[in-house]
Amino acid sequence: MKQRGFTLVEVLVVVALIGVLAALGGGNYVKSISKGRDTKRAEDMNRIAYGFESYRTSYGQYDVCDVMLGKEEVFPAGPPEGTDNYPYGGVCSTTGFKYCAALENPENYGNATCGPEAEAKVADGKTDYNTCSFKKTGQTHYCVINVQ
Repeated sequence: MKQRGFTLVEVLVVVALIGVLAALGGGNYVKSISKGRDTKRAEDMNRIAYGFESYRTSYGQYDVCDVMLGKEEVFPAGPPEGTDNYPYGGVCSTTGFKYCAALENPENYGNATCGPEAEAKVADGKTDYNTCSFKKTGQTHYCVINVQ
């Protein structure tokens, strides 16, 4: 009589193969999820930049960040917000703004950084609208900058 079913060795080999494949795929899954969150943060920063530009068009100049973020006509659904671990924040004045979001995987955004030289350009009013990553306190940030 012929036996039906699998031997214990066959079952263990299949379970081991599934475990190896899950381990390989799981790392990629986690990386793609965090990359998606970083993409959302970059999109939020661009949305904030467009909102600030809309404010300047309507009122003739920029204002402090809280005032611009609080305008319902600029952000009808409310401004984008970061999280405790990956906050959004920046500096705004009547001459321009710099607003940033902390990133989980800064390597997704290349090597462009705003360091002290970019801060000096912002202070001098010499930087046109652009985006860059900004290294601060061990995290890299995606920033939007505009100075009139």
